[in-house]
Amino acid sequence: MKTIIITGVAGYIGSQLAYYFLKKNYKIIGIDDFSNSTKKDISSLYSFKNFKFYKKNINSIDIKILKKKRTDFFIHLAAVSSVEKANDNKTKTYESNVLGLISAINLADKLKCKSFLFASSAAVYGNTKKLPIFEDHQLISESFYGFSKIINENQILNYKNKTKMNFKILRLFNVYGGDKFLKKNTGVISNWINSILKNKPLILDNKGKCVRDFIYVQDIIRICKKKKN
Repeated sequence: MKTIIITGVAGYIGSQLAYYFLKKNYKIIGIDDFSNSTKKDISSLYSFKNFKFYKKNINSIDIKILKKKRTDFFIHLAAVSSVEKANDNKTKTYESNVLGLISAINLADKLKCKSFLFASSAAVYGNTKKLPIFEDHQLISESFYGFSKIINENQILNYKNKTKMNFKILRLFNVYGGDKFLKKNTGVISNWINSILKNKPLILDNKGKCVRDFIYVQDIIRICKKKKN
């Protein structure tokens, strides 16, 4: 049985991944300090005998509690995940995002993980006017959150030649899906869907501009109408 460690397991992505892999008969070790979530968010995971949870901050977890068991994969999701919160508290963001990644990599290395997956963000590209965005696009973040992710990616580049782990980076952008997401998430997609369900205008940006002619909005409306029925 293969073992996966997921940090930030109580978040939307973490809890969904854990549930998926548990159903595939993987052993999941979840780590979260509930700074952005609650125990209720992982209540469905406790029904699986292969799920083990530690309420810990990634910067303070001791390898001894994991009993130094060899781990196959490490998925690092724990972070200050809001652009607004990151800009409001740069010290906490640095501790959680920058130092947190170092702690995660060191832990994964000690556990002899084969692969390390890091959740970066499309925020590393900044507010670019050039579309579509490709992976080799210049990284010019306009937020401290995005800047922390750029630092993270450079950290991984420095580590990849020092360990035997296979590193993968995903630059995620507006992840969404499911009822739980609509209740907990404050991102643009969930805000749009909730606005449609309540017959409110769709806000495109923080200046109050409304969405009118975007083709993909029609798809969202169609899905929401089905949900209502």
